[in-house]
Amino acid sequence: MVFLGIGMNKNLGGSLVYFTLPTIGFGYMYGLINLYLMIFATDFLAIAPATVGFIFGISRLWDAISDPLIGHLSDNTRTRFGRRRPWLALASVPLGFAFYMLFNPATGSDELITILWFGGAVILFYTASTLFYVPHFAIAAELSEDYHQRNIIFGCRHAGWLAGYVMSLGGIYSLTMLHSEGAEQVIDFAGKQATIIGLLTAISVLICAYGMREKPGSADRRSTSALPVIKDVFKNMYARRILIVNFMDNVSFALTSSLVIYICTYILNDANIASVFILFFMLPSLLLVPIWMPLARKFGKKNLYTFSMLLSGTAFGSLFFSDYNNLMYLYIAGIMAGIANGCNNVIGPSIFSDIIDYDELQTGDRKEGAYFAVWSLVWKSSSAIVLFVLGMVLSIVGFEPNVPQSDLVLDTMKFMFTLLPCIFYIVAAFLFSFFKLNEETYNNIRNELDTNRKATQL
Repeated sequence: MVFLGIGMNKNLGGSLVYFTLPTIGFGYMYGLINLYLMIFATDFLAIAPATVGFIFGISRLWDAISDPLIGHLSDNTRTRFGRRRPWLALASVPLGFAFYMLFNPATGSDELITILWFGGAVILFYTASTLFYVPHFAIAAELSEDYHQRNIIFGCRHAGWLAGYVMSLGGIYSLTMLHSEGAEQVIDFAGKQATIIGLLTAISVLICAYGMREKPGSADRRSTSALPVIKDVFKNMYARRILIVNFMDNVSFALTSSLVIYICTYILNDANIASVFILFFMLPSLLLVPIWMPLARKFGKKNLYTFSMLLSGTAFGSLFFSDYNNLMYLYIAGIMAGIANGCNNVIGPSIFSDIIDYDELQTGDRKEGAYFAVWSLVWKSSSAIVLFVLGMVLSIVGFEPNVPQSDLVLDTMKFMFTLLPCIFYIVAAFLFSFFKLNEETYNNIRNELDTNRKATQL
């Protein structure tokens, strides 16, 4: 198989199909969660924004324990089915059930039961996500040791995720159309949607676990105990810098994703505009995935990643000074940010996979699971921190669901949707401009690793 001029063997091509399949369901799930869960909880479950924020804060404290633990266990699992695939299978049922719980609340009960049900669903969902995502990312890093081929692997993953995310817009649009009919109708439709998607995603995860083939020899590489491994991640100068940058990148994305329906509902007075904006964002992100592979080869991963953050910052920063009554400004910003999003979600994890090889050279251990556990923790923490802060801020400035908002609330929403992400993107781009791991450096690392492995086998 040849993809964009970069050769892939038949086994890798087949594995990519199974590898990509469950990302479609995950994209749909996270589309609903990122774009709709906050307003669903505050406006239709009648949970206070500060309480929603507190729930997500608690879930991240648990993630700080569970993510590194799963990464460590995944690295050191030894079965005849491989070390990653059993974890994928284990994640399937709790993942589907947790997503069902999120949008099928314990209604008809008192407020405390509703909050506890919702909180339990959030924690269970993100735990199940960890069971899937950490081994899934680790497999991606193991599928190829080629500097450019990894862009293809993560490009396929991102394309599948985006396809699901785009499909979720139809579900979100249907939900916003029901807003005028009341909470009961919204909750009923959201629950049916979550049941179907949760079931289909669970099945796709099982298919992935069954069909994937882990790279021969990867199971022979053992990692050390959990705590020293996590310390190794943060001692790695390359990993430390990209994790900081990725955190700021994800915070910016979470801010815009969480607030877009609020912006459309309370500033533009039409919640349905949110689906159109997100479509303008997601389509270029999806359609342009293939171009990042050859561009990375020509301009380098670092330069593209830096460019993507500057482009996103420009897109959202310009919105602060735009006329919100002219939707064209909103849609153009969405297109620009979507182009950037496609780039950084392909290139970012690809760079991180390269860093894992550098760590092996320094420590002698192979720990894809541990590294992507930290990557997953940073990703989930950024969104949860945003929801926590957003919930607190909205409560402080006086947000009340389903009523016209004060100027203070509207101005706060605008600032957090536009200028604040812009600041994070620009700072992140500046920090990453000092990143030094390029193709030449990576090839030298690979040559040393190959030499060391051959010497060990003698």
